[in-house]
Amino acid sequence: MNCIYIRCPNCEKNFELEKILMPEDGCDVKCSSCKNVWFYNPKKLNLRKIEEISEKYPGEIPKDIESLISDAESAK
Repeated sequence: MNCIYIRCPNCEKNFELEKILMPEDGCDVKCSSCKNVWFYNPKKLNLRKIEEISEKYPGEIPKDIESLISDAESAK
């Protein structure tokens, strides 16, 4: 199964979603935990988060960054 991982910006709960269900240009999503609604764009990387993680782990690329990079590359 080819999945993307989405994190609610309000409560930070993580969700796994099949890529085929997400439109290429993104869409509004609703957190089933806190009911927050936001626009998720699979093409837009959270570069600040990548920088924060890279500072914490300077010698290696953590799995969550690898997922962000692979999701971004496959969304092109």
